Amino acid sequence: MTEEHSPPEISVRFEPSGRVARVAPGTTLLAAAAWADVPVASTCGGFGTCGECRVRILEGRAPVADEDRDLLSPGLIGEGWRLACRHSLHGDATCAVDPLPSHPRAAVEGLRRAIVVEPLVRVEEAEGAPSVVHGSRVLAPWPSASRAPLGVAFDLGTTTAAAVLVDLADGRDLARASRVNRQASVGADVITRAAYAHDGPEATRTLQGMAVGTLNELVDALCREAGASPTDVFEAVVTGNAIMLHLLVGMDPHPLAVAPFRTLFREPRDLEASELGLAIHPRGRVVTFPLVGAYAGGDTVAGLHATGVVRGEAPGLLVDLGTNTEVAVGWGGSVVVASAPAGPAFEGAGIRRGSPAVPGAVAHVEVVAGGAGALRRPSGAEVRPARSGLPSDGPPDDLRLDVIGELRPTGICGTGLVDLLAELRRVGLLDATGRLASAAEAPGHPLSHRLATVGSRRSFRVTGEIVVSQGDIRELQAAVAAVAAAVRIVLHHAELRPEDLADVFLAGSFGAALDPTSARALGLVPEVDPSVVRSVGNAALEGARAALLSFREREAAFQIPDHAEYVELSGHPLFNDAFLEAMAFPG
Repeated sequence: MTEEHSPPEISVRFEPSGRVARVAPGTTLLAAAAWADVPVASTCGGFGTCGECRVRILEGRAPVADEDRDLLSPGLIGEGWRLACRHSLHGDATCAVDPLPSHPRAAVEGLRRAIVVEPLVRVEEAEGAPSVVHGSRVLAPWPSASRAPLGVAFDLGTTTAAAVLVDLADGRDLARASRVNRQASVGADVITRAAYAHDGPEATRTLQGMAVGTLNELVDALCREAGASPTDVFEAVVTGNAIMLHLLVGMDPHPLAVAPFRTLFREPRDLEASELGLAIHPRGRVVTFPLVGAYAGGDTVAGLHATGVVRGEAPGLLVDLGTNTEVAVGWGGSVVVASAPAGPAFEGAGIRRGSPAVPGAVAHVEVVAGGAGALRRPSGAEVRPARSGLPSDGPPDDLRLDVIGELRPTGICGTGLVDLLAELRRVGLLDATGRLASAAEAPGHPLSHRLATVGSRRSFRVTGEIVVSQGDIRELQAAVAAVAAAVRIVLHHAELRPEDLADVFLAGSFGAALDPTSARALGLVPEVDPSVVRSVGNAALEGARAALLSFREREAAFQIPDHAEYVELSGHPLFNDAFLEAMAFPG
């Protein structure tokens, strides 16, 4: 893959705050203000109809738009006042911003801050009757006095799709749900699906139908839970990796999967729901997140926005763990992004008794303190308190398992496997190279009865049925090393050391359930103070939700690709050495 270069930047300064935004040519002043976190009044969502977003141009070009003449007096225009949503930047500028009007707006909690609820979808008088509008577009009459228009945010993941239904008047979450992506029946990874889609237009349409079908399942589940009708939903904001979003809009993603790894689009897509087949109001809008590149998609952009990594005052690292793991480090208005080829081990695929995170899957593993005195653990290691869960089937209480749904364990998912390897390291049964001890090498060890040879491979018996082999360990070890190498390289490009990081965010369904202590023990995150490592759940979905609830949040999020440097790891001169070094677990 070749590096995609960002366009030249324009600098705009906002007074009296003194905040500065650096944006791409053609960006509106309203979007630049959102990027700089400068509040500018607007109730129409930036479509030039409310006349509230006026700013005074102090330095720089200020051509007069038709909407300026319609909504501003000649005197104001003569003084340099312009509508921020109509003024595109083509050179550096300085402007003054009116204070916000005093009328309050609802605010909801985001991942790191309050979000003012200012959606593009709202109810207004249009053509003499209450109507649902999207920006300046009239969508439909609004006969209901009992419910505000609804919106839905989606994260279309390779393995799992997640969604949240929100009230667009007050920002309340009405329901959340997740479903397995129907495309999983075609293949576990995006490359397999890209190859399938390339068989012809019918194959691409099949995968598109599977993606839309998955989203429609979610709409149905959400609306049933909330007691709403799908026709009350007037906007959907969708994030996901680049191949998922290409397939969703019906494009063959093959160019993303082969050199030179080019996207067919990077900008947001705005479609009518009926055109896509999404089961919301037929005239509702479906908006996709923009992409950084072929392997840093809309989910990366949404996660960066939700965590505030790009605009933070101190360096932050986002690790969105999954089959394709995105890593990004940024602060002060810029970000370095890379995609690590982790493979499906984090999702439980390729593991003999691996499982997705479904009922019956072992999600966490703990060596219980009883008998810990005989364990040969690294110097200074502590035995953590056992989690609540089920004892495994072996001598009483030597292992404790957390099983999803508190059912009989039927497999082990990625978080359970990470925990298990971290525990085996801690108690001296797994060395730094990833080699598992045999029973003969660990006489008298409290867990020696769990060491076995299955086939020709050393193995560890978690339960009578769940056995983790040396090969399974190698699969996870390679996934961890790929992520660790990617982290090392983005830090190198950003000229940072691990100790410079003020925040490390673990995101994604896998990252949300991952024990940060276990992740650090295996080198999945850099050696930083444990207090800076946080699991933030589905940050991509939270970013999509923010963009659904606020046009300002959307403007700021959609600017992120213009501030991103994408580092291609394939053929990177540091990757092979970094990967091999990361194959060794920390001491």
